[in-house]
Amino acid sequence: MGLDKNQNAGPYSNNGYRKDTNISHLDFMEGEIVEFVGQSEKTKHKRGIPNGSMGVILDKACMKNKQIKTSRSQLYVDFGKYGTRIVRKELLRFTDDHEDQLKEATDTQGSTQGFQNYVNEMNRKEKNRLRDELLFVDDEGGSVSLDKVKEFNKQVNTIHKQMNDKVEKLNSLKQDKINKTLDNRDNRNKYRKWRKEFLDQKYLDLKTKVHELQSSQEYKQKRDLRKKLTDEIQVIETQYTPINEPITKTEFIKNCDSDNSDKDPEKLYHYQKDKDITKLKYLKNELHKVQLYMKESSSEVKKYDNYMNSSSREYIPEVSNRIDYLSYLHYYYEGGDTYKYEGPKPSRIYKVDSNVSLQPDKDIKLFQWGLNPQDVH
Repeated sequence: MGLDKNQNAGPYSNNGYRKDTNISHLDFMEGEIVEFVGQSEKTKHKRGIPNGSMGVILDKACMKNKQIKTSRSQLYVDFGKYGTRIVRKELLRFTDDHEDQLKEATDTQGSTQGFQNYVNEMNRKEKNRLRDELLFVDDEGGSVSLDKVKEFNKQVNTIHKQMNDKVEKLNSLKQDKINKTLDNRDNRNKYRKWRKEFLDQKYLDLKTKVHELQSSQEYKQKRDLRKKLTDEIQVIETQYTPINEPITKTEFIKNCDSDNSDKDPEKLYHYQKDKDITKLKYLKNELHKVQLYMKESSSEVKKYDNYMNSSSREYIPEVSNRIDYLSYLHYYYEGGDTYKYEGPKPSRIYKVDSNVSLQPDKDIKLFQWGLNPQDVH
């Protein structure tokens, strides 16, 4: 329905690059220099033309593909190293439009001019009252003295001076707003550039930590040991499954016969089976220890991976919430050395006074019996 929050109308919106939807395509002539203002923070990955790029209006007859059909609101612009593009008219502005748009933005933001401004109306009524008094004396047939005329001119000049001082004050305030807006915009740009470099370095630090964890000698040894234990456990368990155990027993007795052993092969088989079962328990216990180590290391690696894959580029594991994250950035942006995390402070401090004794309520027994003290008394 168009009932949005008007988030793109302020002087800080899109770094001052504001679109003019009421501009006409007839205002753009061939050969004129224009400025591109169509890229926002949400669509910067979809366009190849940054804001502020200068271009020259070209004739559509110069297009290579003659079969492309364009509306009259679309213009053919040469942006130099960014190539020639077909751009809509509201995404372009002339080079001298920035100052006019900035003045318009400061006029609409926090302006005191409106229905409640009665100063000009009061000044006009005061001038009319003074003039009527002077004319009334003249209509009565009396002569207007020179002192009366001088007093009238003095009062009128005072009113005009007040009006001019007010206009100068408003213009000065407007210029102060413009200067403050430009300064704030420069500061925001500097902070954004610093934040990008700072977070890029944090990303590289996280990547280095993950690489150190996964490439450490202990981690590699544990990983190889886990594979070795898993293979040995699988071999032993496979030998003594209900399906494979008869085959294992037959091969073991056959090997005993070939060795010409004096002992009973049946007893030797059960002895070997018990020995393998004991070894299996030992291997599983060792595997459990290795898995605990790998789980702890993997959880730390997983935590760093989650920070590295953050869509909001929050590559700082030392903070706990969004407010602390912003405080962390501004602390280092202002030249801080070591950031100290401060947890949320309690709104109240509760103290127990040992000198205060609890007085038992006399009516507690009535409540226990389901009676209301007001009804009983």
